[in-house]
Amino acid sequence: MRLRPALSSPRLIKNNGWPEKVVIDKSGANLAGLQNINWLLLLHGWFWLIEILQVKYLNNMIEQDHGFIKKRTPAP
Repeated sequence: MRLRPALSSPRLIKNNGWPEKVVIDKSGANLAGLQNINWLLLLHGWFWLIEILQVKYLNNMIEQDHGFIKKRTPAP
């Protein structure tokens, strides 16, 4: 089974283990990719699926987190 997304990185899985839950924003591409991985896992006999949690404005919260850096650096 060859998975291409970031979850398929052998080093990532070796260091951190297989994820139980993945939190994503409302991006349709991320959701489709993770559902595809779960589908492939089922086809290959795995019954330990990745739980997918979606937070609508997750990316907005992350982008707001580095606002203090923008205030401290001068505009070009």
